[in-house]
Amino acid sequence: MPGAGGKGMKKGLFPLVSALILSSCSSPSEFRSLKTIKLMPEIIRVSSPDTFLMQAEAVSRGELAYILETRISSRGLLELFAVKSYTPSVDISAHWAGEFIEKVTERNIMSAFPDGGFYPDDPVKEFQLAIILYRMFIGVASPGYKSDVYNESWDWAKENGFVTGDRNDYVSGSQAMESVKRFCDYLAN
Repeated sequence: MPGAGGKGMKKGLFPLVSALILSSCSSPSEFRSLKTIKLMPEIIRVSSPDTFLMQAEAVSRGELAYILETRISSRGLLELFAVKSYTPSVDISAHWAGEFIEKVTERNIMSAFPDGGFYPDDPVKEFQLAIILYRMFIGVASPGYKSDVYNESWDWAKENGFVTGDRNDYVSGSQAMESVKRFCDYLAN
């Protein structure tokens, strides 16, 4: 349910990821790769949000947007998803994953809810991951195909190993990364 906190999720667990500006960086790639994650009450510096996400018990919608956008872009598959007109969600402007959410919503990889909210901190369940991946697959493999996404997506995702548990299980960070990696491999073949 949009706006509801999830079991096993700590509100604000991964609230802020921003670039740390260092005047001594020797190259632009070093500058972009250094992130600061603010955890109450400490600040931890890591080279990538992936390190943090691997340990997440339940990945949020914002974190999933980050995982999808970075993995799909790195594999050169983002061009498969055409940019469409969209209305930016009202609740992402100050969110750490705002730029990733915009990229996946403008390409209809993920979408906001009917009320206009994206709810980036809501945890993702396995059935939601199955629907997102299935819609992406149908969009690439059979544009214009009308299907019963809710019923067909679960069987398709289970059969292809993108989901492994029960429909209402929360997707962990490591599971989300592995599922998206498998999906990118699936699309590439």
